[in-house]
This record gives sequence, structure tokens and C-alpha cells, in this order.
Amino acid sequence: MRLKLEERQEGDVTVLMLSGALIFGEEADALRAQLRTLLKNRRKKVVVQLEELHRLDSVGVGTLLDAVKRARAAGGDLYLAQLSKTAADVLGLLSLTNRPDLLRIFDDPQRAVAAFTPPA
Repeated sequence: MRLKLEERQEGDVTVLMLSGALIFGEEADALRAQLRTLLKNRRKKVVVQLEELHRLDSVGVGTLLDAVKRARAAGGDLYLAQLSKTAADVLGLLSLTNRPDLLRIFDDPQRAVAAFTPPA
């Protein structure tokens, strides 16, 4: 199953909904290119929603971690939201689900979007 990317804006936050497979090859390349375009266009607050992701390999995980690094270097961040069972299992196996210094993970995409807005 190929990777499908859908994008929507919620204020100054870009939400990317991924479905299918985030694996070595054109799938990881497509996400990497999309994220580079976002950062180039100064859209550096990103939520990646993984509810419909059915395959995730080490290259996919590396792509997500690299995207977080690039977003933070640009003065923004990238959060994960609504992990599929597959994504939760893979990230848990790699001990990344309890490492907010590496990945901030939210159960709900709206909470992830809200996390970009500091309380008044």
C-alpha cells in the first residue's frame, strides 16, 4: 500500500494526514519532500496524523525524526497525533513513545494543534 498524504491548515499549523505505508523508497521520499516544502514556505508548525498508517519501517521512523529535527532547527516543531496500532507498536518497540525530547505524541490531533498555542 502506497503512502497517501492529505494536508490541511488549522490557523498557522499544518496537519498532514498519512495513510498507507511509510517505508523505504518513494513513500519516505514523498513525505520528506512534502516536509521540506512546508519548511521552505515557513510553515514550521506541523502535526502528522498517523491514524491510517498501516506500515512503518525504520526508514519511516528516521524520516519522522529527521523532520522533527529540521522543524526545530527552523524555529518550529513537528508533533505526532492519533497513532495507528502499527505506528504505536513500532515507536514503542524503539522506546520513542515516552521521549518527548525526541517526539511529542498526542492522542488527538486537535490537542496537538492546541499545543502550539501558548496559554494566554
